[in-house]
Amino acid sequence: MLSVPAAELHLADRMQAALGLSKDAYRALDMSLPASFIGLSVFGLCATQLLILAQTNRWIDLSPDNLTFQLEPHESHLHAGYRIEQVRLDELPASEERMPMLTEAWTRFHRDTTVPLVESAARHAGVKPQLIWNQFPARQSFLRDYIREHERRPDVLARFHDEDRLLSSLPPALFHLRKNPFVHRPKYIPSPYQEGRNMIIRSSCCMYYKREDGKKCFHCPMLTEREREEMRAAIQRA
Repeated sequence: MLSVPAAELHLADRMQAALGLSKDAYRALDMSLPASFIGLSVFGLCATQLLILAQTNRWIDLSPDNLTFQLEPHESHLHAGYRIEQVRLDELPASEERMPMLTEAWTRFHRDTTVPLVESAARHAGVKPQLIWNQFPARQSFLRDYIREHERRPDVLARFHDEDRLLSSLPPALFHLRKNPFVHRPKYIPSPYQEGRNMIIRSSCCMYYKREDGKKCFHCPMLTEREREEMRAAIQRA
């Protein structure tokens, strides 16, 4: 549906086109849902970088000049993602030099890629960047849980743990925030969909309810406990 060099997403016409298509596809009531939707694609870049790093011990080039932002329609929803134009991987040393190199690489990645993309989406949607950043903590917590549950290779788990800890230690000022968006103490609730499983309460609303006939998700932090229990009963009756 749309293909734009990521390096051009700071331009008003480029970002507004992406926001407008997202708004139309989701029948959004305002620009907060499109901003959230596109902003969360940036978290996908962070997760991709972290997983490739943990699994291969190599740093992939996800700079804006090497990415093309794309919107892809899927019946009633969209996928937002990034095409990597050239797969460039840099091997990292397994020595005391590794963590300083990673600190520099993560700092550059956020300074040049994630922060400009988040702030452009927020600016052109007329919302605060915190609307996007505040969703990152629970997403990162979900990623941690997923890796711990499914990854069996000790070396990959060790690298993931080290890199996740480094990511969480970066100064909040790098993100123009008061708190690092990857730091979070998740709250869990029993899932109404799978008996014996838990779900993470989201760290911030994704704004998916702000559309025609929209409803809040079961794990939305904006729900009261009474609303959540009423929703649980409805889900289990269905």
